[in-house]
Amino acid sequence: MQTGPRPLEPGELLLSEEGEWGLLVARVEPGRFREESRLLLQPRGPGGLYRPLLRATWFEGRPGQGLRAWAELWYPPRLVGENGEEVQVEGENPEVELVGAVAARLPQDGSLMLLYPGLPTTSSMLQRGALPAATPAGRAMVLAGFLPFKDWYFAEGWREGEPKLQGWRPGRGQGDAGRRLVAELQAFLKSPRGLPTRWAWEALQYLGG
Repeated sequence: MQTGPRPLEPGELLLSEEGEWGLLVARVEPGRFREESRLLLQPRGPGGLYRPLLRATWFEGRPGQGLRAWAELWYPPRLVGENGEEVQVEGENPEVELVGAVAARLPQDGSLMLLYPGLPTTSSMLQRGALPAATPAGRAMVLAGFLPFKDWYFAEGWREGEPKLQGWRPGRGQGDAGRRLVAELQAFLKSPRGLPTRWAWEALQYLGG
């Protein structure tokens, strides 16, 4: 039987498979139900600890009821280190590694959601009709192994909350999901309508397109 991930604990360090960035679990609070937790995560990078803290919601899943694990993450476009150094996150490598650190703790059938209202480039590109995977946040999700995407661009009720991108790891019956996304990225790159193409190229390269 598929089991959910174990609960996160204060002091635990989340790391992506490779890289210099990780997330230290600073606080864990109860969520709306037993399997859900609300987290504050402290970014850790080459310069030590960074601020502000990231917010996340973590659902361990209910395998017996067919409810899969998921995580929802908010992060800012920039971070500030202990020495006052400012680091660009959105669109750069720290974004990939921080998203990857959360993704690494999810099971293979889990889903990941990224809140994007505070990410100016991602928000602007989506408002202008960009393919979600062609945005900085979408590229980070692809590199963390998630597709296809749903853009929750409006709140459909109190449970949905803020606009977000949601992705899933391909499972049984989704073997062609990567091929479909490759085709969509290739179509976007042929006619980008003045939108940036850097992150689409990086996502496409990762997918082998």
